[in-house]
Order: sequence, then C-alpha cells, then structure tokens
Amino acid sequence: MKFIYFITFTLIVLLFVGGPDYESHRIFKYVWDMGHIFLFAALSFITLNLLPTHNTKPIKTLLYVIALSALVGLLIEVLQLLVSRDFELNDVVNDVLGAMIGYLLFSIFITKNSKSNNVMLSLILISLFIYSCLPLLSVVIDEYQMEKEFPMLANFETSVQLSRWDVNQANLSLSSENVLEGQKSLKVIFLPDIFSDIALQHFPGDWSNYKKLEFSIFNEEKTPIVIELKIYDKAHIDNGYKYNDRFNKEFILTPGWNNKIFLLKEIFNSPENRKMDKANIKSVSLFLKNISKPITLYLDGLKLS
Repeated sequence: MKFIYFITFTLIVLLFVGGPDYESHRIFKYVWDMGHIFLFAALSFITLNLLPTHNTKPIKTLLYVIALSALVGLLIEVLQLLVSRDFELNDVVNDVLGAMIGYLLFSIFITKNSKSNNVMLSLILISLFIYSCLPLLSVVIDEYQMEKEFPMLANFETSVQLSRWDVNQANLSLSSENVLEGQKSLKVIFLPDIFSDIALQHFPGDWSNYKKLEFSIFNEEKTPIVIELKIYDKAHIDNGYKYNDRFNKEFILTPGWNNKIFLLKEIFNSPENRKMDKANIKSVSLFLKNISKPITLYLDGLKLS
C-alpha cells in the first residue's frame, strides 16, 4: 500500500505542476491525460480499502464511487483554473473511468467473490482499460499514418486527424459537402473575434527536400475574404514568437474553390535576420482578423511537393 500512496501523492502534485504545453507532442499530451485514470483508480482503491463497505450492496458502492469521483473531478478542474490550467470535461470522464477501474481492482483482489464473479469482473476491467486507452491508441496509429503519407500533411479522411490541429475561436469538423480530394475535407467555422485561427501543430517537420506548399480552400461566402497564412520553425519559438521572425502572408479567397501554392524558398527566407530551419518546421496556421460574423471555409489537400 505504501507504493500506492506514493504514486497517488505524486499524481496529485502533477495535477497542478508540470505537464505538456502548447508545443508538446500530442502523444505526450494524451499520456499525461491518462494520469487522471491512474490517479482515480488509486484513490478509489485506497478509499474502498479504508471504508467499511462489506455490508453495502456492490451496485450501491459502485454508484457512490462514480458520484464521488465525478464531484472530486469537477472540483479539481475548478481548482486548476487558479493555476492557469484549462477546465477539461474530458478529464472528469477519465476520473470516473479511473474510479471504476479502482473499484473493479478492489472487488477482484480484496473482496471475497466466487471464481466466476472474478472472471466476469476481470473481463469488465480489461474492457474498461482498453476503452480508456483508445484515444491514445488512435493518436499513435495516426502518427504512423502521418509519417507514411508524408509529404501529405493532412488529407482529412479520418476524424483523428483533427487532433493534429489547435484552434482559437474556431470549430473544426470533417465534411463531405465540399471536397476536392478523397471523401472528406476540413470544415472550419471561424468565430467572430480579433483573431480566429487554426494551426496544424503535429506533422513531420523536415521540409528540406520539397519546394512547394499546396492546399485548396473553398469559400462559401458570396464575397472575397482576406486570410493570412503563418508558418514558423522551432527557432521562432525560442526567439519569443516575434512577428518578423516567421512567414506571414495575406491572400484573398474568392467565392468557391481557391487552389493555393507557396514556394518554400520564400517561406524559408522570410525571417528578418536569419533563414528558417527547413528541417524543423513547427506550425502552419490560417487565421482571419476582426471578423464580425461566423465564416465557414473548407480546407483540402494540404501537402508539400
């Protein structure tokens, strides 16, 4: 039990310090999020071990565990706002999943059950654990696909590709409404704000052997729209995200499909006092400025050539 107490204390501390940042690899982010599952599995196991539950019906105990873990999980998310962490409802879901896993572990190893009951509980435990690992597994598979499909940066054929993107005042989804390649495109709804942007953050960053960046955008508005493309490398992060230390390019989207091509030579030479590290590109983003109403665009075939 001492080891479980130590792990529990460590995981509680990590709720409020450390963790992934904006530039962290998404697999690290997903692994970090799974810490909620392990923490609440341990908390559930410890709590059940300390409290007298032998006279309580199992289903009633499980309902108590679910309700308590949800309440504690919500409280943790509120407290994390005090240390500049985001409120993540998905973390609460992981908390409840972890508590259920802890309950099953306690039932299997501590509670006296028949052999057949333990087999059933073990199957449920394995199923819950596999279910909790599915988001991480899907990202690992997408990382493999991403490397395999490169120099295609995103073809938007699978929903897990949405996890490659970060957004600010925008909603992303896959769509079959306006498509140039394959079966799907990326539907982007830019919301009213000073800056509304989407950023591809997870992709192979070595662009050394390519000459062009290509993509197509469908503008469903009846009038032209001015949009800006922003690209930067790792050195730009180290230099404090200075505007003149990256590639910035405004261009016009006419109604309907717009096929855009940008020369990588121009992109690599864009920082003011240096050349971009073509082997360590970190972000590709599109954004609108000062929009007063939602604007919907469709992005397809984002690739190098």
